[in-house]
Amino acid sequence: MAKTPTGKTPTGGASGGKTPTGKNTSGRGQRDLKVKVKSARGRKLSSTRWLQRQLNDPYVKRANAEGYRGRAAYKIMELDDKYRFLVPGALSLIHI
Repeated sequence: MAKTPTGKTPTGGASGGKTPTGKNTSGRGQRDLKVKVKSARGRKLSSTRWLQRQLNDPYVKRANAEGYRGRAAYKIMELDDKYRFLVPGALSLIHI
């Protein structure tokens, strides 16, 4: 398909939104969904979408497998590696 000088297709969209396999490569939806929420059960759409993202999040699965309460544990470990604010033997209270 021919492009205009601005690099867009004549229909106005950016070219190359999908790979040759047909998967979408733009935006946040690059990972394939493995778990789908079967019914809304009175939930709002935003809650259903959050639950679906939560069920498919690799960090949430990893945190559960390693015994952490949530995915924020990885961010805390990353910050501690950088700033060394958690020291052995000290009383630490972290509220997220």
